[in-house]
Amino acid sequence: MEYEQPTWGQVGPDELGVIVAVSPHFDDVAMGAGQMLIRHADASRTTVVTVFGGQPPEYPNPPTEWDALGGFRPGDDVVAARREEDRAAMAVLGAEPLWLDFADHQYLRSDQSHTPAEVAPVILAAIDAIAPTAVFVPMGLANPDHTLTHEACLLVRQQRPDWAWFAYEDHGYKHVPGLLAWR
Repeated sequence: MEYEQPTWGQVGPDELGVIVAVSPHFDDVAMGAGQMLIRHADASRTTVVTVFGGQPPEYPNPPTEWDALGGFRPGDDVVAARREEDRAAMAVLGAEPLWLDFADHQYLRSDQSHTPAEVAPVILAAIDAIAPTAVFVPMGLANPDHTLTHEACLLVRQQRPDWAWFAYEDHGYKHVPGLLAWR
């Protein structure tokens, strides 16, 4: 008796015709899904939606530890510099950047924090305008902005179950023991 080969887990080329990759921060898709995007750059139209791509209400002085590690000094426009880096990275990946106006959690007081319910409709509107055939989202590991992005994308998925949904590993956090298994 001959058995038909299983097709689960196989992705057809038409499914990756219009890709949207949702990135919590400017670097997350490039580091977590960049190889996949480069592999499909010739056959796909790709947009990377960066959720926390907005200007903060104000930059802290002195800069946050993360910004200081990146070489930023008081008075630097970190988001503007990161957007320029993102444009260059997207050119390499063959993707168009789209930045949402939410500020990174490192710039906000706890009472200013965003919620998945607040962010999801904005992500949905951005992705709807692109009409994707596939959506890639972060696993949502460790970083609060990554977790929030993942949870907001799950809310969007409830609204658009007809899109092909995929998850990529959050590069900077995937090696934390047990974290990926937990998710």
